[in-house]
Amino acid sequence: MQKQIHQFRTACHQFDSMIAWLELVAIVILVLVLIIAEILAAGLRELVNLNFSWIEEILKYAVIWVGLLGASLATRSREHISIEIVSRFVTPGMKRWLDLFIACISMVITLYLVNASIQYVQDERLSYLASAGTSRYIAIENLQVYHCPEAILQKRRDFVKSQTRALAYLQQLASAIAQEQPTPKLSQAQEKLQAELAEMQQNHWPEEWIKSQWQTKWQTQWQKAWDEHGEALWQKQGTQAISQKTHIDWMNLWLQEHWSTKGKSLEQEAWDKEGTLQWQEIAETSDLTESEFRRDWQNRWAERMFQEQWQAELRHAWENGGAKECWKQNFQKQWISQQWQKTWRAEWELSRDEHLAPSWTPCVCKICGQEKIAEPWKLPRWPLLLIIPIALAIISWRFGLVMLDSICGS
Repeated sequence: MQKQIHQFRTACHQFDSMIAWLELVAIVILVLVLIIAEILAAGLRELVNLNFSWIEEILKYAVIWVGLLGASLATRSREHISIEIVSRFVTPGMKRWLDLFIACISMVITLYLVNASIQYVQDERLSYLASAGTSRYIAIENLQVYHCPEAILQKRRDFVKSQTRALAYLQQLASAIAQEQPTPKLSQAQEKLQAELAEMQQNHWPEEWIKSQWQTKWQTQWQKAWDEHGEALWQKQGTQAISQKTHIDWMNLWLQEHWSTKGKSLEQEAWDKEGTLQWQEIAETSDLTESEFRRDWQNRWAERMFQEQWQAELRHAWENGGAKECWKQNFQKQWISQQWQKTWRAEWELSRDEHLAPSWTPCVCKICGQEKIAEPWKLPRWPLLLIIPIALAIISWRFGLVMLDSICGS
């Protein structure tokens, strides 16, 4: 058992030595960057009047990195700030247990700080997402990124921004609720919400693009496909290829259009001539209100008109172009679905990727031919704060090693 504990302790210290080496390399690099960047920024500002204000912002975070990594290394070598007045007046045996107690308390405190720092970084990230990337970032003015200015792309970006903001707000709300009443259903609902928003985003993007493509070239392709294949298929299959559901849908649509164009005005005339007189005859004895009576009278009138006149008109419309138009619409839906799967989807993805892809040099968009516009590259602040929970977690780990050494008696 002691041998296994010794092997585990040795492995932990070897792992800690590797972490310390990486920390030392990072500190050396960061200090060199701090010195060179500060000298370079000051020289360019004084000599050629070039302003690199973003360097000052990044250097502030570099100082935080150096300080936290240095504190972590100090904890490893036990050179961190501590009160030693008590340990000077106790026996070596008592000092061992005192070190164990202090390391335990320190580890608990740093673990609490790790949790608090993770929450802080998460809040920063959600705030960045809630602003859709318009705040909590460092603008690198001297590094330009070029984007396509196409109107469709702008609509797409606005939609993505609104979706991102909505997702961030809902995540914040879910986080607040989870702290009060943690439940697995909340996380499941959040995952479903993210999936639904992503699906809505994908479904919305090609809408304007499809409309423009249909107007410019796809409508011509469809007409050519109908002339070459659709017309011949219709002559061959006829109304037998039309399903009952499709026929019923067409009839409902025809009745709706017929009602809005003719039926409504005819009903109003019939009500003024006949319906009002019928209502006056039964108004005093009827339990119905005038509006209820009129709805009932309207249904009876429409049923009578359908039996006497509209049914014949409907049959005539179906036999004289309606059936063919219905079949043509179905053929068009199938043709569009096939074209989308074969070629149009690939065209859309190529267009989307090209329009969304940023470039680092001035150029023209390969799809729409417009010159791309420049904007400063934006670096989010929250990734620069990740060192806080990472360094605190390493410090907590090293207090755990102190506890292990105290237990093992070294």
